[in-house]
Amino acid sequence: MPNFYYTDAYGQKQGLINELQLKELVARGIITRHTLLETEGGHKGLADQIPGLFDSVLPPFTFVPPVVRHSAPVHPVGEGKAITALILGIIGLIAWIIPLFGLPVTVIGLIMGILGMFGTKRGMAIAGFVMCIIGLMLTFINMAIGLYLGATGQF
Repeated sequence: MPNFYYTDAYGQKQGLINELQLKELVARGIITRHTLLETEGGHKGLADQIPGLFDSVLPPFTFVPPVVRHSAPVHPVGEGKAITALILGIIGLIAWIIPLFGLPVTVIGLIMGILGMFGTKRGMAIAGFVMCIIGLMLTFINMAIGLYLGATGQF
């Protein structure tokens, strides 16, 4: 195999190299299939035209930048449920006076408090849950007193 000149990435003609040096530059990725080579005799061609030069060489690594996808901001899970539990807990502390209103308010507040505990506003969910428990207990006590008074005719 003859000695070669090669054209670098900047279009500059580089020194005379032998076959071993040529294979080394191919392995390092400096000479690619599209690199222009010239023999000492003045014959020009692409490196890809030399048989067997790229047979044992792995393709050079090419960096593919990651795709960045922009999406709408995500609201933290459970935040609305915690706020709902807190509000229903406050309402439940007042609504126990009329069990017809106090029972559904506190039960829904309990459910929201439990679901809200898995979110970012855990403390708010716990506070709403505790107030709903208190409101539910007061509702049941008021309901029991009302049923007793109604059953005994003292109402």
